[in-house]
Amino acid sequence: MGKFKPGDPKPANSGRKKGVKNKATSLKVSEVMEALDFNPTEFLIKLAQDKKTGATLQAKIVMDLLQYSDRKLKASEESPPPLDPNPDGKKESTDETDLKNMSTETLMQSLKAPN
Repeated sequence: MGKFKPGDPKPANSGRKKGVKNKATSLKVSEVMEALDFNPTEFLIKLAQDKKTGATLQAKIVMDLLQYSDRKLKASEESPPPLDPNPDGKKESTDETDLKNMSTETLMQSLKAPN
């Protein structure tokens, strides 16, 4: 006698979960890539290095690949120190009240001034 009887409802949480790829399809795709000697990671790296590729797409590719290259910190591990926004030591005013009190002319001059 089998586990399931005709007419019984499907057990809860049975079957393939939503979003899980079909193993047969995944195998076929990898076989085709192998037959074509196509390496998607290599392709993305070449695309990111191409000068014709826009900076936004290059950054996206690098960010996507980065998750596979560096080990990720666990929540219990110490994160690296934050980057210094002013490594050359120049004091920049980012206080909102300072900007509100500036005249339009002064504000425009400070925006045009070289760093």
